[in-house]
Amino acid sequence: MLANTEHRENWLRRIALLGAGALLILILLVDLARKSIAPTLFGANIIADALSIGIAILLLPFIDELIYERRETPLRLLLLLTVTLVAVVAMLIATLLFFPGEHFDIVNGWYVPRTYNEVFMAVAIGAAVTVASIVSLLCFRALLLIRASKSTKFMVTGLIVVLVVNSLSRIGSAPAHQSTIQVILEAIAITVGTILSFRSPWIIELHRKQKLIALASEFFLMLLFIGLRVPLSGDSFTARSVSYFSACISAFISPVAIVGIVYFFFAFASTLFHLPTSEIYERRVAQISSLRDFGHISTQIFDRDQLAQSVMKLAKEITDARGCWLELLPESEKMDGLRPSRKERLSEAANDTEINSAALPFDELRNEVLLNKSLALQGEKPEVLSKKWFRNYIDNVLKPRHSLLAVPLRVHDTVHGILYLAKTPGESFDREDIASVMTLADNAAMAFENSRLFEEALERRRLEDELAIAHSIQQQLLPAAFPQIPHIEIEARCFPSAQIGGDYFDVIRIDDQRLLVAIGDVSGKGIPAALLMANLQAAVHTIVDPSLDLVRATERLNAVIFSNTPVDRFITFFWGIVDPQHELFQYVNAGHNPPFLLRSSGAVERLSIGGPLLGVIGDNVCYELGEIPFGRDDVLLIFTDGVTEAVSMDHEEFGEARLLETIGKARNLSASEIVKEIRHRVVEFSSGVPQNDDATMVVLKAV
Repeated sequence: MLANTEHRENWLRRIALLGAGALLILILLVDLARKSIAPTLFGANIIADALSIGIAILLLPFIDELIYERRETPLRLLLLLTVTLVAVVAMLIATLLFFPGEHFDIVNGWYVPRTYNEVFMAVAIGAAVTVASIVSLLCFRALLLIRASKSTKFMVTGLIVVLVVNSLSRIGSAPAHQSTIQVILEAIAITVGTILSFRSPWIIELHRKQKLIALASEFFLMLLFIGLRVPLSGDSFTARSVSYFSACISAFISPVAIVGIVYFFFAFASTLFHLPTSEIYERRVAQISSLRDFGHISTQIFDRDQLAQSVMKLAKEITDARGCWLELLPESEKMDGLRPSRKERLSEAANDTEINSAALPFDELRNEVLLNKSLALQGEKPEVLSKKWFRNYIDNVLKPRHSLLAVPLRVHDTVHGILYLAKTPGESFDREDIASVMTLADNAAMAFENSRLFEEALERRRLEDELAIAHSIQQQLLPAAFPQIPHIEIEARCFPSAQIGGDYFDVIRIDDQRLLVAIGDVSGKGIPAALLMANLQAAVHTIVDPSLDLVRATERLNAVIFSNTPVDRFITFFWGIVDPQHELFQYVNAGHNPPFLLRSSGAVERLSIGGPLLGVIGDNVCYELGEIPFGRDDVLLIFTDGVTEAVSMDHEEFGEARLLETIGKARNLSASEIVKEIRHRVVEFSSGVPQNDDATMVVLKAV
């Protein structure tokens, strides 16, 4: 399908280009007729203008696709615009240099070429200028819309509208004459373009090297637009050639060239202004990126030493410190005064031999840090000095004087350790450094606390008995037998990854002819997920009645879950009512994996209609009811992601493709045998790898 679409698009592009070429030939024929007989022969001037607009329309999608591919990379946009303008400006300059004798006469405001040579040259120049004007406008639009506000988008749209209206107003007009309205429209376009020239947020986000490239490109583009504007102004041969080709194109390129000059002048000035701050900006971006990465990896690292090395390495990177030390306090002494008797000090080797850790006053620094949020000694200007000994220490010991930064690793009122950083003389820690290190220290403290809790969980396994009891209770919440109705086979199984889990399924009789099936997947694992699963099960059984409205019931479920769960907990949920008498299945999907529906014909459908996850949004949540036919030999498989995300020894997931293949081969079996076959394939696929998530399946088959 994708290959056919691309093939069709390629053919459309070719047809558009061929169409533009055909229109260009028609313009040439019309212009030759105008030269031979009269400039306004049978409205030939109007025909030429209309054909030129047709060329622009045919080229617009092709050029816009080139721009779209580069819309998020300003430097690539500048390169495309530069290449285009270099070719066109070179053509215009070459025309002026090598054909100085060519000229147009003016007859009643109409340009009349002296020879047929001028006609051919006018068509070539006009076509090139048309391409340049479209590329320029679309590049302006792409640059201006990067990180654009609503007002900027509105002004960009207004600029394009004014340019187009100004161009269309020239259809059939004598090129040498310009009305007052046309002058006003051109002035408005230039004014709006000038205002937009001050809005270039993409410049700030460039790195220093990119800014230097942009600086050169902007200066060169400013010169190119001047080189485009000058030959197309006044009574030059090139200006009259474009006007003879199309008064519309001439009216379009003139303000576009002026806007280009103004825009790239201010872009050049803005880039030059932001160039000195490039390193600071890049450093801040690197700090934010590093902190974000640490926040991600800190949730995955539980080894204490590995975590400590990661903290020290990152602290040095975000501050450019020469040395870093991390002091971890024993668990029994984290709240025991200011001078713990035992401590463990880890170090990241200093980059500068002048920094000697033996000469640093760790005990005194620690005491000061525990009294303050942080301590920064900036060489001769310490930011925090609460005791006289600091001044004496700086005078007598720190020679030469280093900049020091000490920050506690604190969780609530508990200090887990101290992070120390040092720089050589002449370097200092600025406010951003201190703020970044404090953020890192907070995250590191939480990571160490998580590591401690994780180690305790591994060592004690104190919840084994409680988990066994909870598992027994949870199994009792799931249906052991399923109600039966005519013409429907049903089977459901839950395979938990641990003793208790967060997967849930249910089968409830609505009346003699209808069954309700439900499945849910609670975020997380263990006791919290199991408790939330029990909450869901109780809510479902409370809501279900013969007059059940799935949409309203889902909204009530969401409200119950939202009001009884923390913000980081949610449930993916799917439920539906099967009615074999009317061969109908109604359902609501609340963010769950879309089930597979295998038709008797072999077709496959996914059931995704519904709404958001349960427990994420409290108010104003709307769900949609899905309704599909469910007839003889149709098979419906509802599952949780533990089925498709089962991993093999090669770290490959079982995936939806294998699941669909398995059920396709087993579709002629009974519902119970289908579940067994899927489970067999999953276990066989992930042989040797522990199951890391609950796996639940519900199969309905119409017979």
